[in-house]
Amino acid sequence: GVTVVKPVVHSFSRKDPTAYPTAIQDVTITIRTPVLALSLESSAVQIVVFHAQQSLRQATYNNFNMKDPTSPVVSGMTTDEGFLGTSEIKVRASASTDLSALVTNAKSAILDLVVADVSYDMTTSLYDANSRQAYAIWTQPSDTGGLLSVNPTGA
Repeated sequence: GVTVVKPVVHSFSRKDPTAYPTAIQDVTITIRTPVLALSLESSAVQIVVFHAQQSLRQATYNNFNMKDPTSPVVSGMTTDEGFLGTSEIKVRASASTDLSALVTNAKSAILDLVVADVSYDMTTSLYDANSRQAYAIWTQPSDTGGLLSVNPTGA
């Protein structure tokens, strides 16, 4: 289903503050989403913006992702070759690569590692409840084409 929420405009700024106030130009709008009694999942969100006096003239933005700031986040990955990344990391295309990942805001230890719908065995999985950090080490085979993308869920 669709959930409609009405955020509050916190601030806005014109691209060119020296231009006449009614001149057509880009603006940056900072909004605060309301605190809701219902639970919303992190997901793709459609934003519709319009002036209160011109509600039929709307601008729509579909490529906005709502993120729960308490959701698990891959804070860093490293390889045995010294490459670093967060959402993507360079891996060997012709041989296996040893990788490690640190996940912050983790709710539990990393129990299952899935890359491109394939589950991999971890050599190490650690969890610190006080700092809510999870750490995993695994060997990625040479079937990823040289680039690994990671999106944690449930950690």
